[in-house]
Amino acid sequence: AWLVQVTIFLMLGVQVFPSGLVLIAWVGLPISSFLIFVAPASVHTALAFSPISLREQTLVAWTGLREAVPIILAAFPLVARIEKADMIFHLMFFIAFTSVVMQDTAIPLLTRALKIKASPSKNAKSRLPFDPRETDKPPR
Repeated sequence: AWLVQVTIFLMLGVQVFPSGLVLIAWVGLPISSFLIFVAPASVHTALAFSPISLREQTLVAWTGLREAVPIILAAFPLVARIEKADMIFHLMFFIAFTSVVMQDTAIPLLTRALKIKASPSKNAKSRLPFDPRETDKPPR
């Protein structure tokens, strides 16, 4: 899935003009900062009753939404030829790009700070109702 998202991100990125990003940066940076640092609270709320630990919830919250979906949705006004559609598209691309740069580059540091291992051991038991590593078995 991540490879498809990277491909979509790159394909839609060719629709972006750097001059358009510079013009909307003053609007995009506060929005991006809000989404990066405040919005993860909603993820913590959604995961409050899940069986995963608070450290794991923090990692899930920090990684955030993947950027391909908002960019694809921002392309719809372009296709519909709505007024200022290019500004909407550039704004969404700017927000997605800053999110990738700020959040994704910090994931290794965050996992070390939270003391989360990169991959679970082979004999670790899943706390979910099913083990996602066992793709050929139906959920219990």
